[in-house]
Amino acid sequence: MPNSLKQSYLNKKEIKNLICFVLFYFWLVFSYGLISFFYLPVFLTVIFVFFGALFFGYCVLRWFHPRNLSFYVFVSSLVISQFVWLIHFVYADHWTAGSLLLIVYFVWWDIFKSKMQGELTLVIFLRDIFFGIAGLAAILISSGMVI
Repeated sequence: MPNSLKQSYLNKKEIKNLICFVLFYFWLVFSYGLISFFYLPVFLTVIFVFFGALFFGYCVLRWFHPRNLSFYVFVSSLVISQFVWLIHFVYADHWTAGSLLLIVYFVWWDIFKSKMQGELTLVIFLRDIFFGIAGLAAILISSGMVI
């Protein structure tokens, strides 16, 4: 019986994280839409992405109970917000940009998660980088930006 309770708890946590990731995707799409729809400067989008990533990172990473939670969340938010500058030069629409940013965040988050759990090895790191690059390439090819 305790295994079923533990399993249902893990499923609830995974469902909560999935909902957070979907909401974060829409936040990224909205944030990048500030450039394409409202023609606002890029630095405002960077600020919106940074604070969204701060909030999202805190919500997802706090269940790991790391010692330096604020440091991990700040660094991950800084990394994802700086990718806005790179995507801005590609001239992606807001849906593509949100997808690209989310893949970068997934890769970064998985590396952090493995590091916090003490499971990060070179193989896991390279696997995450490979799947991240493959995901970015798939999105760029499917959006018609790279042929």
